[in-house]
Amino acid sequence: MAEPTSSSTVPFTPLPTSSFRTPHIIAAAVTAAAALGAGILFAVVSSGSVGGGGGRRCAFRSEGAIQEPRQAVVEALEAIRGGRCKTCGELVFFLRGPPQSPVSPAACLGVLGAAAATATEKLPPSNAHCLRVPASVLHYIQESYLPATRRQLVEARRKQQPSSATPALQVEHNLFAQMVAADLTLRALNVERATPFDKDNRSHMNLLQQLWMAAGKSAATYSPLGQHWVSIGFQGVDPVTDLRGGGVLALRQLVHFAQVHNTAFREMLAYNERVQREGKHSWYLLAVVSIQLTTQLMLEQDHPLHVAHLEMIYDTLRLGAAGDATAKTVGRRAVAEQKGVRLGSTRAADTAAFWDFCKSACSAEAGMFALHHALLLHFKECWTRDKPHVMEYNTYMSAKVFSTFFTTKWADKTLAAP
Repeated sequence: MAEPTSSSTVPFTPLPTSSFRTPHIIAAAVTAAAALGAGILFAVVSSGSVGGGGGRRCAFRSEGAIQEPRQAVVEALEAIRGGRCKTCGELVFFLRGPPQSPVSPAACLGVLGAAAATATEKLPPSNAHCLRVPASVLHYIQESYLPATRRQLVEARRKQQPSSATPALQVEHNLFAQMVAADLTLRALNVERATPFDKDNRSHMNLLQQLWMAAGKSAATYSPLGQHWVSIGFQGVDPVTDLRGGGVLALRQLVHFAQVHNTAFREMLAYNERVQREGKHSWYLLAVVSIQLTTQLMLEQDHPLHVAHLEMIYDTLRLGAAGDATAKTVGRRAVAEQKGVRLGSTRAADTAAFWDFCKSACSAEAGMFALHHALLLHFKECWTRDKPHVMEYNTYMSAKVFSTFFTTKWADKTLAAP
């Protein structure tokens, strides 16, 4: 999906009513009140191809939709049916809102949370920095939209009377459901980022040993303390000291990178060893760099995320059994292309079947790890090419690494082919 270059604000549009409803815009009718409140029945109101209808063709939801989350869902459904949101990443991009707009407390904390928030609450600088959709919209999707569409799908199966609209409803339900599941994973990862390393926790200590062995070191020489950790890119004898800010997640991502991209990891270690042996100053602390990238990606403060970044997070599939070390990590678009599935054809039965297939394979954790690894590999490529002085690290990262990674022109080259 082409991303907008304009930072202009999209005006709030009221909910569609029968007076100006077009053939390709969704109808939303309030049903009887349920235990959790009023449910919403979402139904396609026309037949024919998707994407040729009228109405606004905005690239993101209207500003007012944070306060009126039902409006955001209606707008998103229109975008899905118009072929503008074919992936979970594109859906998140749409629901975040205008990229240049400031983030309101209600977007991150919900309406009630925003009212209780203090002035010290740090928000992302703009919608473009957000990993997740606004809290109020997410809550509405979980509590109203998904239960309502789930009931419709169950009823259609019970009556064994699927209509031509059923595949589209399946696709839309899966798009939102898989986005919500990814959001839960991202929240869990953020908790892990804030979890300090515990030397009494066996699983935490095991991560250090795995990192040591991924560097090609013998298990017999492993020790949790010692000058040898400097060779892997920590600042001192205790690697745990550098994990502040990145927590256990930072160590887990570094270990995963070392194992999955072991050749690149060892090349980075060898580069630093050679440069320092030659008395040159273009070395860097590999572990510290990796930890910094983990922290920056999770805190939503430093870098804008575009569609390609969001798709890597929300649309990465892990093809293989749980715990399978040989499982492939691939992109949803690549798998769809291989299977001959057109993601924009939401009324097609094969598109609905594809989204059902993705249910168990979609992994935001794998996606977040893949984004971290792609950024670290991009850093490796840039640094090896330019060989800046170690004291130029901060300015170099901003000018050469981040500026060429967090851009609309960036495209992933790291995920495996399906």
